[in-house]
Amino acid sequence: NPSQYYSNQKKLYKRYKKNFEYNYTYLFKLPLKLFNNCDLIDFGAGTGDNTLFLAENGAKCTLVDMNYDAIVKSKKLFKHFLKKDFKKHKFIVSSIFNFKAKKKFDFVQSRGALAHTESPKLAFQKCASFLKKGGIIIINSPTSDGIIFKVSSFLMNLGFTKFYDRLWQKNMNSPHLSYFNKKNLNLLFSKHNFYELKSGYLNSLDANNSSR
Repeated sequence: NPSQYYSNQKKLYKRYKKNFEYNYTYLFKLPLKLFNNCDLIDFGAGTGDNTLFLAENGAKCTLVDMNYDAIVKSKKLFKHFLKKDFKKHKFIVSSIFNFKAKKKFDFVQSRGALAHTESPKLAFQKCASFLKKGGIIIINSPTSDGIIFKVSSFLMNLGFTKFYDRLWQKNMNSPHLSYFNKKNLNLLFSKHNFYELKSGYLNSLDANNSSR
């Protein structure tokens, strides 16, 4: 599982919280007060590091991941940081495709998961089906528009495949099966009657992430 794990590492989490706040308030233009007392579901939640930040800002979270160990860690993470408020949140072992619920959510989030599925279009359709009317869906996906992807593709054509293979997470537990770009991602949104509220690019290089 590619996500971080902060349990018992409060100093590390405090550094990452600055990144999360930047992503949601600056890139996505979502005031954090919007998450207070809202219902949020996170598909491909991993070990819960992204979701925890939203829970701390008042969201009632449902974390869905097909990796049992990741869900166990996310429970431990929420217990450690949220204490009694831990009971407000749900943790479910399931793939995006197999998840079932009658409930609809104010926010649907999937950060990085679609690119790991065999059918990202169907995965997006499934995620979107749990969104309330007027709700917001947050998608984070690797992009072929980025400079690192373009440089890696150039190097691959010269016979240097290491960087390109790393982008696709080749020979890893959960490799990337697809890469979006802004054009085809917006086409996917429009086909399902969504429009882009705000988009942006995450930092390609992060000093806090150097170990990865």
